[in-house]
Order: sequence, then C-alpha cells, then structure tokens
Amino acid sequence: MTDIAAVQEKEAATHEQDELCFCLLRLYELISTPKQPTLIRAELYTLTGDADNKDHDTGIYLIVKTADDRTLLASVNNADSSGKDMTEYNDDSHHIVPLVVEAPGITKEDCGGFKVHMFIKTNGNDTWTIDDARVTLYFSDGTTLVAEQFGFSLVNDGARTDFAAP
Repeated sequence: MTDIAAVQEKEAATHEQDELCFCLLRLYELISTPKQPTLIRAELYTLTGDADNKDHDTGIYLIVKTADDRTLLASVNNADSSGKDMTEYNDDSHHIVPLVVEAPGITKEDCGGFKVHMFIKTNGNDTWTIDDARVTLYFSDGTTLVAEQFGFSLVNDGARTDFAAP
C-alpha cells in the first residue's frame, strides 16, 4: 500500500469515528431531553352552595381557552341537563363533569394561565349558587393546572362567569 492510500484509509476511518460519535451524541440528546407534558384530560368540579340548587333541566356550558384566547383547549355543551332528578345539583352537593379535550397534545407550557368561560342555559328561571367551581387540566406527566372561582351565583338563562388559572 502506498503512503497516499494509507493516509486516505486513516482519514476515512477517522471520518467514520466522527460520524459515529455525532450519531451517539445526537441519540443521547434525544433520550435525555425531557418531553414537554401534554394535555390529556380536563374536568369541571362544582360544589353547590346551600342558598339555591341547579335545576335538573339547566345545562352547563364551558369554554376553556389559552391565555391569549387563540386556542380552544376544552369544552362542554349542555352538561347535566335532563328531565331526570339525577341531573339536579342539590344544596351542598359536589359534581364532576368531564370536558371534551379540543386540543389534545398541546403542551402544559402553552396552557399556563388558561381562561374559563362558564354559563348556563335554563328552562324557565333557575338560580344556581356555587361555593366552588374548579377546572382542572391533566397532563401526560401526572401534573395539573387549575383555575378556580369561589362563592358566586348564576341567575337565569345566559348567566355567566369568567375566571382563569394563575
């Protein structure tokens, strides 16, 4: 083998080692870089006060959006409204309503400071006194974000309230 061929062979081996090192380094970066937690579930928890209940035929509506109002995160339409007693929220009762996740896979970081718009549609008159309304967003890493409002009433058709996560 000539001196030129030996040098070329050594350079090729060095290049292959550099490529292997680069690939291993990139693989390590991919494995060790933490994945951003993503939205997997959402729910509304309510605690009805002792002043007035939610009638069985009053529907709950909720819109949950990012802090900048650009992305719909979760929602529910006409929840717990029926002709049956089981959808009446008696005084001092608590209820959990699952929300439809509208942006599955959105990161927890993008959900920070999320906003909640909650309203009711009634069949006639209804005043619903709420001691606690809490929307919880659940993420793939087991963490949550919460928006909560205490001590308010929704009175008759179209009554609404807005609150946000800190």
